[in-house]
Amino acid sequence: MNTPSPWLAKNLADERWFGEGQPNWKHLPSVEKAQIERLKRVRLLKKHRHPELMTALAACAPGKRCLSGCCPECGRAMQRFVATKASQLLTPYNEYDVASIIGRTQRLQGNLRTLPAAKFRDHLLRTLRRGRAGLALGGIDFSFNEFPATDRLARWVPHFWLLIHNANRPRWERVVRETYLAKALIRPRPIRIDPWDGNIEALGYALKTKFDRRISKVTYRFARGKVRECKNTTSDRLRANERVELFLYLHEIGLEGRLVLFEVTKARGGFDVAS
Repeated sequence: MNTPSPWLAKNLADERWFGEGQPNWKHLPSVEKAQIERLKRVRLLKKHRHPELMTALAACAPGKRCLSGCCPECGRAMQRFVATKASQLLTPYNEYDVASIIGRTQRLQGNLRTLPAAKFRDHLLRTLRRGRAGLALGGIDFSFNEFPATDRLARWVPHFWLLIHNANRPRWERVVRETYLAKALIRPRPIRIDPWDGNIEALGYALKTKFDRRISKVTYRFARGKVRECKNTTSDRLRANERVELFLYLHEIGLEGRLVLFEVTKARGGFDVAS
């Protein structure tokens, strides 16, 4: 496990981030649900014989937080802290867009541990720098994608969720789209960019603690006088072995391993614009 930085440890030492109240949003787990999920993960890790991580999660409590990247309680606190501090920095909200970017690399089941999160993130930062983008803040998300109608193997697909300044968008969007091209596995939209409505949920989503299995399906519809093939996805919960693999990886990279900052620095009590 990556040792939490003094910045993270100091800010999450404030137990208010582990409580209820503001900030809050529709899909944020309650304190009770986060506690229940932590205990579920403890039992799962015990069953699959990962005593070190199991012990760390089991001992997580007020005043002695584990700060593991796979702890749902610490992850929830990180979500609330980052969302609050980022919302104070990214103003006015109408100058920012929400960008979802599917990475250029995936990992087959059992190989997630070989994904270097720092290099994956740094490649995006270099791309944004080439595009002369403004401030950007967000996180790395993970899904486990299956393709039952094809012979493609199921795999982990990491992707970015960012709030990014929309000044100079024509340039940085072009560079991002040229870098993260569509592939057969991620067609038709490896990149989606929408205006931000100012809802704090968009900031919290970047570091969400619940991860899904995405199942690709092919359907058909009649349009313009032809039968057309449509590719859709449905979501389901991860299976036990998939959850274990992801939890071990998240623990290894740490809570900050998913955080993405561009032209933003960690500052006392939150974030600041990079000088």
